[in-house]
Amino acid sequence: MRLALLALIAAIPAVLFWPVDALIVQDDGGHIVLREAMPLGREFATRYIHSLELSPVEDEYVARDHLIRQWRSRVQSHNAGMPSLKPDRGRMYTDPPWIVFEGALISLPDFTLRVGNETLGQNHLRIGMRPWQPLYPAFAGRRLHFSASRCALYRI
Repeated sequence: MRLALLALIAAIPAVLFWPVDALIVQDDGGHIVLREAMPLGREFATRYIHSLELSPVEDEYVARDHLIRQWRSRVQSHNAGMPSLKPDRGRMYTDPPWIVFEGALISLPDFTLRVGNETLGQNHLRIGMRPWQPLYPAFAGRRLHFSASRCALYRI
């Protein structure tokens, strides 16, 4: 019994200091507005209304190994600069009303998202299976910087 208790007590710091992939979102001032654990299989997604087409665009990402990897992009039109070709290491298919580009689209250490307002942009964020959260009420007209990091679990 004592050995099991001792093993449990020793495991607590190991779990707290276990390194995990994380999504970090900062405002222009460098203040962290979101830090979220991104275990294997958990995605995050951004959604906005395309400025010229006025149609929705949804991009899905994973944060892994200090990189943000765009996995899927869903559009309802290819006009005005939207993707129109199948990615080299992926596939393109339709799922009406969506045109879906899936696969290893891009990998970046970070990216910046310019947040619109309720008229232009209507940016949203979804983490995992949670509902979409609007970004424009709190961050209208501002930039948010998304990055991937690895940190101890207790820091999340």
